[in-house]
Amino acid sequence: MGGHRMPRNSINRVPLVGNLGAAPETRFTPKGTQVTTARLATDDRWMDSEGNTQSRTEWHKLVFWRRLAEIASQYLKKGSRVHVEGRLQTSSWDDVSGNRRSVTEVVVSDVKLLDSTGGPADMDMMYAREEVRHLLPQHGKGVEALEVGEDGLPF
Repeated sequence: MGGHRMPRNSINRVPLVGNLGAAPETRFTPKGTQVTTARLATDDRWMDSEGNTQSRTEWHKLVFWRRLAEIASQYLKKGSRVHVEGRLQTSSWDDVSGNRRSVTEVVVSDVKLLDSTGGPADMDMMYAREEVRHLLPQHGKGVEALEVGEDGLPF
């Protein structure tokens, strides 16, 4: 009796809107799977106790896999304004000096160009979202099922 019960379901979903700080970088895993990374800047603004506007930029590392990686490498560029949704994932590794390093990334499952004019990029992104939905198991598991065994690259 008693004790703390853990929830049966949990949510790891992050929506972000911001601008890319640099052009995306594309690599391939040893098995040939495309992975594209990018840095996204989001800005927080608030009024301090003296009525002055303050701001802080937060940088987020985005990771796109497979078809979304192709789309990101094709259509995203430095300064692109995007809305992404994904899940947080922390990876750890030892650097060449033996120091333990870690990075928290947003593994992107959905992306929308906000400065787009509705051209081919939007159509491909819609196609990619449909492609991802068809690959997901029907019993409610998330997109993480797609990345099993492919996320071991410390960028």
